[in-house]
Amino acid sequence: MGGKGARVANSHASAPGSNIQEKDSQTGVLLSDPFTISRHFITFQVGGGAHRGRTCVTLLVDGQVAATVTGKNQNRMT
Repeated sequence: MGGKGARVANSHASAPGSNIQEKDSQTGVLLSDPFTISRHFITFQVGGGAHRGRTCVTLLVDGQVAATVTGKNQNRMT
């Protein structure tokens, strides 16, 4: 909900299930293709649960964790 920018990934919308509970029960990994960060910063908008290590966006740089961010227990992406 509320995705902006050139690229948006929404694992909840495409999850199997006919209701929120079924979609929320799904597990897996959503992994992007490698990309180049061409500026001194990168921003993410994240929605969903605040579950570090379980439901989060993790940025890897040269195979090392550079940043991890979670949602704020809401669907709106911030």
